[in-house]
Formats: sequence, structure tokens, C-alpha cells
Amino acid sequence: MDEIKANQNLVIVQADKGGKVVVMDKKEYINLIDTKLNDISTYEQIKKDPTKKIMEKIKTEADKLLGLNKINLAQHYQLIGIEDLPTIRGQPKLHKENNPMRIITCSKNTITSPVSKFVFNIIKELRSTISNVVTNTTKFVDNINYLPLNINENLASLDIQDLFTNIPVTRAVDIVIHRLNESKKLENTKLTKTDIKRLLLVSLNNSYFQFNNKFYRQTKGLPMGNTLSPLIADIYMDYYSKEHLKQININNKIFRYVDDILIITKMTETELKEYINKLNKIKGKIRFTHEFEENNSIPFLDTKLTKINDNNQMKIKVRWFRKSTASNRFLNYESDHGKSIKRNIVQNMTTRILHTTKETEEQKDDLEKLKIMLLNSNYPPNEIEHLIKQTCQEFNNPKEKTNA
Repeated sequence: MDEIKANQNLVIVQADKGGKVVVMDKKEYINLIDTKLNDISTYEQIKKDPTKKIMEKIKTEADKLLGLNKINLAQHYQLIGIEDLPTIRGQPKLHKENNPMRIITCSKNTITSPVSKFVFNIIKELRSTISNVVTNTTKFVDNINYLPLNINENLASLDIQDLFTNIPVTRAVDIVIHRLNESKKLENTKLTKTDIKRLLLVSLNNSYFQFNNKFYRQTKGLPMGNTLSPLIADIYMDYYSKEHLKQININNKIFRYVDDILIITKMTETELKEYINKLNKIKGKIRFTHEFEENNSIPFLDTKLTKINDNNQMKIKVRWFRKSTASNRFLNYESDHGKSIKRNIVQNMTTRILHTTKETEEQKDDLEKLKIMLLNSNYPPNEIEHLIKQTCQEFNNPKEKTNA
């Protein structure tokens, strides 16, 4: 690994999904990102460094708020305190044909990040206004495991293609401002809805970055990597779902996690396909792909959902699931990371399996798969056995926790 890291002609990147690490030829990596950046519908190359232009916009808003006593000097300093432009990195989509790149904007501690964080703290309570959203997979499992089904209900999933870059920013911001009527948090700020809207637009419409000594601007959609983007995308898709997915919302059960949607539906596969074709003709950029259950099962997130007959009642059984593109390794035990981090990996993954896979034999099989993954990552066999056994005991007897 040290030799690979030292090789200037190679880059080590994380795959888009599955936790895999990919070693790529540096020229190929740059070419794949350049191919993505050559999409003139989403990106444009600019000639001059845009830092001064962006800072002028931020300072104009910050000065105005300070002059009206809506923010204090410390907040003013924070808003204009960073002048670094974001960079980008590419994550190859190993689960897609030809492994296209997903562009991630590295926005932490860059020029618009203070504005993003500031306004995020005002609007974050709006997450409570979103319907049918899965906030984490643990709650999803709790809600769906052994959920009763009608005999004619089917399982299907929808995937929103390139969600972030296809969100119409101006419309999404308008929806956010409208929803502020439902938030009590606005009572705790001196900012008006107009002030908040202006800050949102400054943050989201100045999606500039640099790559390979060139400057670019993202011309549409939300930048992946901006603090605001996940929440704005969720709010917009909640609105979109209520406006355009009425047939699904009314007649089906629906669970959405960012750009992945699970539906429990009475539609047949043919009917669903026809419905998705209609959706994909709606004006705008939001487009869907879909997957229908096969042999009564369908993968969703890191679970596999299967319809079972339990005493003449159809139900959903959930099991821990790893996609074929997922890595079969974790953080290497011989890495320089602290022992507590490695211990937490074993404990967290064991707990995840225990919480997701409920049937005894399947649970044993899944724990064996976990052991193999840990062995592949050079974890000592004795430590694997000890930590898994201890975590199982604590999970089944939460009042009897022991120290590792």
C-alpha cells in the first residue's frame, strides 16, 4: 500500500457505493472527471478565479444584515472569514455500466460554507415537515419488519437519477421559504424570510470550484458536498412527491431515503413501468428508474425485503444485505487508526445485523459473513470472536453491559 501511495501516477479513491476503495491510473481518473465536467448542461469552465466575485456577494449580504442589527460582529466575521474555493473529487460508480464518476464538491471550510452553516441552523427544523422520509436505516427496519401486507401487494423501488444536479434551485428555495411558516425556529432569529432566501441563493447559486488547475461553475442543481443540499433536496422531493406521485402516495405505502424510494403497491410490474414512463415525461429534470420484486424479494438500502406467509398473513421479513458491488472488507486492522475505532466497527456491524436479521439461523449466517469480512481486514480471530460474542450478549441483555 505504501508503494501505491508513493506512486504519482496512481490515485486511491472511494467508490460511490459499497465502501470499496479503487486504485486508478491518475490520467484515467482525470479523464473521467473531465468527461463529466464537459457536460455543458451542468458545468461550465470559467477563465478567471471567481473568489473575489463570490466574496463581494457574501460581504454585501453580511454588511446589510450587520447594518440592520440582524447579526452581530462575530457572526459577520464568520460569514466573510474564508476565501478558499472548493475542490472536487470523483467517486466511480462501480454499480453502473462504464463506471461513470459522481462529482463530490469538497465544500468544508470553503468560501460559501459559513453562509451555508449559518442558514442551515435556521432552517434545519423543517425536516420535521417532510413526509414518508427514512431518516436512518435503523428506524426503517423498525417500521417495516413484519409489516402486514395484503395478498395482492407487491414490492418495488424507484431510484431518482442524479438527484442533486437536477433539483431546480430557485424553485426549491421558494418551497423552503414557504415552509418556514411551519417552523418555530424563525421566532429565534432576527432574519426575515427575504433575508433567509437571499442567503440561500448566495450559497447555492455560487457553486464554483477548481479542478486540475482550472475553474468551473455548476450551472444547475444543488452541489453535492454543500451542508444545505441534502435538506433542500429532501424538502423539494417531498413537495414533488405530493404534486406528481399522487397515485403512489394515495394507494401505496412509500418510504424514501434521499434518492431511493421503496413502495408497497398493488400495481403489477407492467402497470408500474407504464406509470414510471408517464412520470419521466413530466416537465423538469427529475427522472426515475425502477426495480420490481423478484421471487418475492427486493433489496433496499442495506436490507433485503422478502414477502412471507406467516399463519395466513402476508408480511415483510427484513434481512441484512450486501450488494455484489459492496466491499468485503473494512478498515484494515493494521492501519494507524485507534483501536477504539476498529472495535467500534465490529460492535456497530454486529449490532446492525442483530437488529436487522431476526431469524436465528439467518442471523448466524450473517454473523459468519461479517467474520469473513473482518478476517479479510486482518482482524485477529480471537478479537473478532470476543467482540461479536460480547456485543450479542449486550444486545440481548442491555442492562448487563460490560467493558471491552
